[in-house]
Amino acid sequence: MIFERLRSTFASVYAALAIFGAVLSTLILPLPEELALLGAGWWAHAGALPLWGAWLAAWLGIVIGDTASYLIGRSLLPGLLRLVPTTSLAAILIVTGYKLINPAGVRALWRTSRGEALILVATAGTVVATDLLVGVLAGVALAMLKLLWTFA
Repeated sequence: MIFERLRSTFASVYAALAIFGAVLSTLILPLPEELALLGAGWWAHAGALPLWGAWLAAWLGIVIGDTASYLIGRSLLPGLLRLVPTTSLAAILIVTGYKLINPAGVRALWRTSRGEALILVATAGTVVATDLLVGVLAGVALAMLKLLWTFA
């Protein structure tokens, strides 16, 4: 009786540690955390450990793993970005912005709704002239003004 209870307790502890390790391993392996959570649910369903134990192990693994990845990125990323020339980052942003704006789509938008096309051009121009946040806020404000004008 005591041996069975100890074996059951050790199995639960090992199952909880396995779930914790599986969730925490997503720091190294490019796997979604949901796979480990599905495994935790399966183990809880199979009776290897109680549901609260599976939940607690998975939750701790997620919190510790996400915090570790945030701290690693927060401490290492600025140093790595300083190694990349600013002109290269600017070129990446320009190419990405160009791919986001489809010239044929802008021409089609101009033919269907000149007001929307002007908002697009004004937003893009403000982003280029100032910064992303100001440009997006200007675009949202212009879209709201157009909406008010349309329904007034």
